[in-house]
Amino acid sequence: SPSLVASTGLDALTHAVEAYTVKSATFLTDIFARESLKLIFESLERAYGNIKGDKEAREKIMLGSTLAGPAFCNSDVGAVHCVAEAIGSLFDTPHGVANSIFLPFIMEVNLPVAKDRYAEIAKIAGVAEKDSEAAARELIRMIKFLSISLNIPSFKELGIKESQFPEIAQKSFENNSNPSNPREAGVEDYLTILKKAS
Repeated sequence: SPSLVASTGLDALTHAVEAYTVKSATFLTDIFARESLKLIFESLERAYGNIKGDKEAREKIMLGSTLAGPAFCNSDVGAVHCVAEAIGSLFDTPHGVANSIFLPFIMEVNLPVAKDRYAEIAKIAGVAEKDSEAAARELIRMIKFLSISLNIPSFKELGIKESQFPEIAQKSFENNSNPSNPREAGVEDYLTILKKAS
């Protein structure tokens, strides 16, 4: 279904973005992540818009998702997955949906330390901007609009109450992948992210 293509495609995108920007990224994981990102950016909207007719787009999404696997399995994921896994453990929220909701918000938090890496991803996505910070911000804007164009629900639409944010933030902080995030994230940082997304 289109919704499955959207959530799993954005999940794969998150895998590749985080694998490319975590502290534990390596030369080899970068190669897998870059190729994954190229395929996903080329084909996700096409596959979503013409799920039965565009076989090439579906194949590219499948390959892009596959390549993201060795990228993050041999580096790690970061704060996006920390939040998504916390939410998934407490609520009936698809993992890819949670990842796609929080990816741009956490990219904004990571921007001061990861702008050069985000700018490299932006170039893969077709952003022409040469200044690193401007390119990174354009990438974040693109990812926000990609989620909207793929009809990903907003955080508010998940129906999670603000009173539950402290538990989500604590679980996010305790996640084993939290130390890999490019910027240090504490419980208060996760609370701020949750409030900003709501």
